[in-house]
Amino acid sequence: MVFRIRIEEAGYEAVECGTGDEAWERIRQGGVALAVLDMKMPGLHGLEVLSNISDKCPGLPVVICTAYDQLREEYAVKTFPNLRYLVKPIAPQSLVEAIGELLAPKNTA
Repeated sequence: MVFRIRIEEAGYEAVECGTGDEAWERIRQGGVALAVLDMKMPGLHGLEVLSNISDKCPGLPVVICTAYDQLREEYAVKTFPNLRYLVKPIAPQSLVEAIGELLAPKNTA
């Protein structure tokens, strides 16, 4: 809830999902600019959701918030092009900053 409030205070719309399956379904429907995932969720594991995103929505930026630093070395995490990996405990401002970095317009000049 604290993260959602801080994300919304920063000017972003946040939609919460209770399970990995629900998160993937919401992402699959489209209209999502960025996903914030935990690794340990009911239903689909965060790595499974990330793998689905990689296969079907490869341009979608992702922030992973997890207590599992060792998962940083997983193939899906290491090879995902537009990702920030944050290890808990995470200050809400750090999450907002990661979101801002990922959604910032890229300078192509």
